[in-house]
Amino acid sequence: GWTAAGQVASGVGVPADQVRFADVNADGFADYLSVATGGAVQAWLNKGGTGIGGWTAAGQIASGTGAPGSSVRFADVNADR
Repeated sequence: GWTAAGQVASGVGVPADQVRFADVNADGFADYLSVATGGAVQAWLNKGGTGIGGWTAAGQIASGTGAPGSSVRFADVNADR
């Protein structure tokens, strides 16, 4: 049982290889992250529900380290959620 939900978000115009999903605000929902070439990260917070219209722009949440965006990963390193 899976049912197609259709398009849940229109996207933000970045290449797919720059997109990550991680729960950055510890609410239990995967947030949409765009990682730029130098590692800077823009976030859209998932408000839950059906996902349609359920995103809030959080702006830039990390300035980057100069590492290639393709090398950036996200993980919970302090087990807070």
